Amino acid sequence: MSPGDKRFHNRPLGKNDIGSFLSKAAKIAKIEGNVKGHSVRKNNISRLLDADFPEICLSKLSGHKDVQSLRNYKSPSMSHQQSMSETLTVEQNGQNSSAVHELSDLL
Repeated sequence: MSPGDKRFHNRPLGKNDIGSFLSKAAKIAKIEGNVKGHSVRKNNISRLLDADFPEICLSKLSGHKDVQSLRNYKSPSMSHQQSMSETLTVEQNGQNSSAVHELSDLL
């Protein structure tokens, strides 16, 4: 976006503006579920952490004073979830244990 773009505002958006924008954008993009500012924030921080951006840079971007608090935003990506599931279902010593199947079913 550039300053000449009609969508550009030279002021910060308030909480209600962002919420309204996210609701409309999610509807247009046909995204199901409850899309909130915090869920978008969490998703973006998690994706940047997955991409190995330095935590100190992300803390400055997100306004976190404590780098440790960024770890609360981290959630496993779909590829990580699939890899964990596959690891749990791998045969151990030629036989699948029932505990592994039970854990895998929970994922």
